[in-house]
Amino acid sequence: MPVIKYFYALLSIIAISAGLFTPSYFFLLHQKDQKLELHFADKLNQASSQFEAINNAYALVSNSVYDNVISKPEIVSLVKKANGATAEEQAILRQELYDRLLPLYQNLQKQNIRQLHFHLKNSISFLRFHRPSMFGDSLEAVRYSIDKVNRTRRPAFGFEEGRIFNGFRHVFPLFLDNKFAGTVEISYSFNAIRSEEIKLLPAHYDFMIRKDIIASKVWKSEASNYIPSPLSEHYLQDKNITQDATESHFSAELIDMINANILSDIDSGLKTEAAFSLHTQAKGEDYIVMFLPIYNVEKKQVAYYISYEKNNTVKLIEQTFDVELLAAGILSFFFALLLVLYVLSQQRTSKALELLATTDP
Repeated sequence: MPVIKYFYALLSIIAISAGLFTPSYFFLLHQKDQKLELHFADKLNQASSQFEAINNAYALVSNSVYDNVISKPEIVSLVKKANGATAEEQAILRQELYDRLLPLYQNLQKQNIRQLHFHLKNSISFLRFHRPSMFGDSLEAVRYSIDKVNRTRRPAFGFEEGRIFNGFRHVFPLFLDNKFAGTVEISYSFNAIRSEEIKLLPAHYDFMIRKDIIASKVWKSEASNYIPSPLSEHYLQDKNITQDATESHFSAELIDMINANILSDIDSGLKTEAAFSLHTQAKGEDYIVMFLPIYNVEKKQVAYYISYEKNNTVKLIEQTFDVELLAAGILSFFFALLLVLYVLSQQRTSKALELLATTDP
């Protein structure tokens, strides 16, 4: 009889413990999920702010070059004269413009600025410093930023794919005696942003552009500038964008392992065309991979900026959850134990009183 009694007492302890522990488990799980969600949102905000800060710094450089060198009458007059000039006259003006600004362009290249490009006022390419031999093609309906500046006579900034390269573009109107003469573009590639990012945080940074955008803009002769992205069949990478593994402390093998781990979850994130992050483990370490959407001048999502960072916070949140769960389990068990012992004690006392009340001394 006592054995059965103790057995039922043990079952009661287990049942009460489970009843107390279950809501604690779901409460702690909800708290952990909230902490992870807030952490990932905070990391995305930090990455976005850092990216914007670097973009703003390059915008200042572009504005400075435009204000102090390019907008001068001796430069703008060459572009103005080229409008309506014969092919032979344009060739002479183009060469003079190239000779005047080549030292500037070479200096800009050292600052990771890739393109200096002049256009006539009808959106005809006049001089590409990155491809001096290629000119005379119309960029109307190909380069929205140039069309916009032609239409509004105001600067336009943003990411955009071109006939040869992609870039973060800064397109300015050119005026001589208050008359519109054409436009000029100063742009930089993702390499410029990445070189600055590494100075702030030694992580691994990457960039991929929608394949359909490249197919609709880039000349077939320049298609070899792009290679498939290892993350999505719908995106390509600029093969000129490279990062030394020693700069980021991420080996190519490690990046391949991380990519393999998150590959199945990437497409669902890309379809949203919004920012998202993924967490994984590789070689015993935790990593967070952040995807920030890049919008072009037309405000359409056309690319993704990707950041790979080592992340210990997720592990700390998980460890805290495990400790809290263990504490909740122990507290639930001891509370159930005390409750059962109290009930048993009350039953004993009740029986003793009943015995005293019904027994004649």
